[in-house]
Amino acid sequence: MKSSIHLPLTIHQAAIYFHSRSGGPLYSNVPLGEERIELVIGGRGWVLDDGKHVEVGPGQLVWHIPGDETICRSDPADPYSCLNIRFRTKRKRPPRRQAHLSHWESVESARRFAEQVVHWYVDETVDREGLIQWIYGTLLIQSRRRVGQAERSNLSTRTKQVLAELEGDPVERKSLTEIAQRVGWSVSHLHAVFKKEIGATPNEIVQARRLRGAKERLATTELSIKEVAAECGYSNSAAFCHSFRQRTGESPKAWRLRHRSVGR
Repeated sequence: MKSSIHLPLTIHQAAIYFHSRSGGPLYSNVPLGEERIELVIGGRGWVLDDGKHVEVGPGQLVWHIPGDETICRSDPADPYSCLNIRFRTKRKRPPRRQAHLSHWESVESARRFAEQVVHWYVDETVDREGLIQWIYGTLLIQSRRRVGQAERSNLSTRTKQVLAELEGDPVERKSLTEIAQRVGWSVSHLHAVFKKEIGATPNEIVQARRLRGAKERLATTELSIKEVAAECGYSNSAAFCHSFRQRTGESPKAWRLRHRSVGR
């Protein structure tokens, strides 16, 4: 079966950009024959999207095509940092196939990805074709993740902003009232929009995010159940175990043992 994905010809930049506290970002317009990725891993910035400046923060994935303007503003008190990747493409002016703005599964995962990209990019022994396929494929997976019943790329800009807040750090997550106010909505309007555009409630989004984070930690770390609960934003381990069993049909301990056992 022929793939519909058009891989870039080359990757000619992969680095972490740290904006200083003074002066504006060194933004630019993406030239023809290029795709540029900015994956925010810290601080606050703003990017032009559909004619409006939209705030971007840790975990935000900004996928630029020719003519787009890169991140153009930064918070002086909390300057942004991002993974900056530049691809040369086969098409001079490709259509927008990926969402301009999307959100990584978790900030921790985004930071790990950014570090690994740079680590392999500077290592000349790493196969370039394989590197491009891995980077581009991972970016596609993150950009095209579904939420509820919706394709992320089809959501309105403000819905994406709210979604980014809900899927952010589960420990530092703001109240639903605060999140709604940031985009000029009431809580009731936010619920109505999510029901219409996503087919899921804000709470369901938060619980799904917590569950993904918990599964990742259970499968990849030796953290205790109590520690996993705390890192994923649950009030205590009992609440975590109850929620986990409701959604998976088994306890966190049983799930961990089953998924980490060696098959025979």
